[in-house]
Amino acid sequence: MKILGIGNAIVDVICKVDDNFIAQNGLTKSTMKLIFDENEFQKLLTNLKVEKTVSGGSVAFNSGYISAR
Repeated sequence: MKILGIGNAIVDVICKVDDNFIAQNGLTKSTMKLIFDENEFQKLLTNLKVEKTVSGGSVAFNSGYISAR
């Protein structure tokens, strides 16, 4: 069996923010926002302290999981 997986890993960036930050940046509580633009990401991080980063799903993991079944 041959498997090729191509994709971008997803990384969760966890920060504590208040309601004002959410409103000022057009975000919505209890949702996820994928950010593809490096400038947009850097703008959000300007006044934040990153508490934790967590690697999420990736094509490599999912391909390996499916092939093992």
